[in-house]
Amino acid sequence: MKTRVYLAPYNDISLELSSDISFKERYDLLGFIDKNKRGTAIVNRAASDFDFIFICSPNYFEEIYGEFLCQGVEKRKILFHIKKTMQIIDSLEMVNFYNHNILDSYKKIKDLKDKHKNKRAFLIGNGPSLQINDLSSLKDEVTFAANKIYLAYEKTDWRPTYYLVEDDLVYKQNYKKIVQIEDSIKLFPQYALDWDKKIEKAIYFSMKYKPNDIDFPQFNPDPLLGIYWGSTVIFSMIQWAIYIGIKEIYLIGVDFNFTESEGYVINEHGRKDLICDGEINHFHKDYRKIGEKWNLPNLEIQIKSFTKAKEYAQEHGIKIYNASRETKLNIFEKMPFDDVFKENDE
Repeated sequence: MKTRVYLAPYNDISLELSSDISFKERYDLLGFIDKNKRGTAIVNRAASDFDFIFICSPNYFEEIYGEFLCQGVEKRKILFHIKKTMQIIDSLEMVNFYNHNILDSYKKIKDLKDKHKNKRAFLIGNGPSLQINDLSSLKDEVTFAANKIYLAYEKTDWRPTYYLVEDDLVYKQNYKKIVQIEDSIKLFPQYALDWDKKIEKAIYFSMKYKPNDIDFPQFNPDPLLGIYWGSTVIFSMIQWAIYIGIKEIYLIGVDFNFTESEGYVINEHGRKDLICDGEINHFHKDYRKIGEKWNLPNLEIQIKSFTKAKEYAQEHGIKIYNASRETKLNIFEKMPFDDVFKENDE
């Protein structure tokens, strides 16, 4: 039996969705709900009459959502399809449906568009070359950081403008620390909501994980439609930085050099989780405790990802420099970290 749904309102987005073959195979369309044009009005309709309502409006979804709640529609029955352009769909995820848990995130993401237009930003990796003094010099800059960067906080007043985690092991194992982070805009992929560890005031964005696609990795600096996974959070940072209007990007602490632990276990997904046998890959001696699980970095995929980011940047007049004090990443033009500030003073 197909899932019974309504689409609201009656517009070009809902019409395009209703005519899609994959949609028709999956859903039984009961009608359009629109108070201004043709459609079906829902007032005190019994919950058993339908399974879901898909709101298809990128601009008035909050108002429509509120009206349905006032009419007694259950929250769990209201989903959102607010993508302006349709793509061929082969799964529910690709249609970009949003449930009510991330409505607030969608609005916040819209507000971040070009927030730092034509500015520069520093994207911070957690490699051994990262120096705390360098972080202190970035207090007035737009900065992105990730994962256990909070280990540096006891020695600096600097805090990142944006803080990201997309690694499931980092998020789950360090949730209590992550939830305490303040003074940063927190950005997490939507799939983190499935881990039952939601963080209030955080922004949850769509992340597309498609390593088997023929054109992988893709690059899309628009978190409203979905940031593409590239095997490193730095790749996500670059997409975010461009979305907020950054024109000059500087990487620091991106050593691009890992020593793999010998011990590992196979997790429930058939993936190898490494077991830390001593911290040597990061800026802080306590970054990983002995026995802590971690994901093996795939440098080959990262090279492809960074290459795609470089190509996009060159085509759109965006400069990306690698200002890490020590690095084996040769994709981007290298610039000594101290020279970045010399140019700014001249």
